[in-house]
Amino acid sequence: MSDNIVIGLSGYAGSGKDLFYKLLSDRISIKRYALADELKLDIRDQIKKTHNIDVLNCAREEKDSVRHLLVEYGTTKREITNGRYWIDKLNQKILPIKENICVTDVRYDYYEKDEAYWIKKELEGVLIWIDQFKVDVNEGARVMNTAPNEEESINGPKIRSRADYVLEWEYLEDKSLLYHHVDAFLTWLNGREKYRRTAY
Repeated sequence: MSDNIVIGLSGYAGSGKDLFYKLLSDRISIKRYALADELKLDIRDQIKKTHNIDVLNCAREEKDSVRHLLVEYGTTKREITNGRYWIDKLNQKILPIKENICVTDVRYDYYEKDEAYWIKKELEGVLIWIDQFKVDVNEGARVMNTAPNEEESINGPKIRSRADYVLEWEYLEDKSLLYHHVDAFLTWLNGREKYRRTAY
């Protein structure tokens, strides 16, 4: 890789990974990539033919109706390649480029050279774990976003333990109030002498 910044975003579903990317892209020039986009591209024609649904351009209800197919296909490809299938597909797109990149869906740390390893060791990037919480108005306590399924409950804690930066932010209707979290991350990143030299 060149001197471009590589950032991997992780966190349970609904934690605000895409939102963090959007806010970050308002602050710096950075291009979004997602492993799940490669999955959708791979199986798009098949699902179009069998279910008449375009997984790249459909309503949430339609996507939910074929989600089991996406999960099954994605899991099978991961299993036969020790977690590398989607990584290798995305590498073909990102390795030649010289710009800042953000992978918005780092979910796995199961195989030896899985997604967390890929971001940190191969791309020499920074791995961010994002937690979102709501404040219970009666108790005044934080109610953290939790893993929605067994897969995330297994991989989530492992990825969080490997994260270079952990962000906990409150769910707010006014998303502009969250820019200070992005600014704090950029300050941390800029102050880090060699952010890529991170231990895995």
